Amino acid sequence: MAERLHKFELETKKAEEELVRQAESAKLLEDKVRRAESEYHEMEQEKQRLESERAMLAEQAKKEKKESESSRKKAREMEEKAQRMAAEAKAKSEEISAIKAELDTDKTKAGGMVKETEHDDTEDSTSAMGATELTLEGVSGVGSELERIHIAEKNKAMAAKLKSLTSELATTRDDSKQSHRDALHVENLKQGRDKYKTLRQIRQGNTKQRVEMFENM
Repeated sequence: MAERLHKFELETKKAEEELVRQAESAKLLEDKVRRAESEYHEMEQEKQRLESERAMLAEQAKKEKKESESSRKKAREMEEKAQRMAAEAKAKSEEISAIKAELDTDKTKAGGMVKETEHDDTEDSTSAMGATELTLEGVSGVGSELERIHIAEKNKAMAAKLKSLTSELATTRDDSKQSHRDALHVENLKQGRDKYKTLRQIRQGNTKQRVEMFENM
């Protein structure tokens, strides 16, 4: 009887120890599961972060590519516009040069008429032949004066056109490439010292004064 009781106690103790061992093992397993779950959640969060970052980088690359294409397109458009403006400026400059040359020609022609009138005024008016010549020269003088008026009006119109063209050219000119001569000419225009002014003042005063005024232009 005592032996059976002792054996029962041993088995009971052994069973209790086994239960304790199993409980400890279960606890270890539970701890391991919790750690695994925690690591899994951390990995999921890291995965989501990486996915979000990848998507952001892909979107940024797409945007940069689009902006780069847009920048290249804008650069091409600006280059084409600059070339067009350069061509227009060249055409305006050539047109202005042609008008200036025509103004110089008319000015030279008008100067010759003024000197011819002065020469006519010095003719001897005491002889009969001289009187006849004066009469003819008077008619010629009237014609010359009318022609000078016509030239002056033409010069006035051309000067107005020149001013308009100069203004248009100024809008297309690159100020950074403006020469000293160009800058001086612009300043003279601002202060009313344009050498291509009309011949209105030449007709004022006597013949000698008109010649001097013309030669001083």
